[in-house]
Amino acid sequence: MVLALILVTILATIGGFYAKVRLSYWGLLAHATYTISIIGGFYIYILIDMFLGSDTKSGGKSDGPMSNGAILLISSLPMLGLFAMGIYSCVLLILIDEELSARNKAVVDARGNYQHRMEGAIGA
Repeated sequence: MVLALILVTILATIGGFYAKVRLSYWGLLAHATYTISIIGGFYIYILIDMFLGSDTKSGGKSDGPMSNGAILLISSLPMLGLFAMGIYSCVLLILIDEELSARNKAVVDARGNYQHRMEGAIGA
């Protein structure tokens, strides 16, 4: 199960980079959805696990200089980077959507203005 999650995350990351380079709307949407929901949820689970103190089962004593929660948090920092990349994909998706809306509005306005102008019409 964990191996499948790792492989899907690798594929989603590669797909996200490709979608950003190509500015693919649906690719960015898929990448942002996956990274924010799955990876972000996993990272939030790690934070909750660390703050609720799953290390206190042994009476508050740890085996070494760092607790298991701190080690888990530090080792999951790449996941935080992927989560941030998903948020950036979402922001980029919003900017692309605004740009496409502005272009469509400009095309509609240009067609509307063209019908009212009589440049080059015979007898004008």
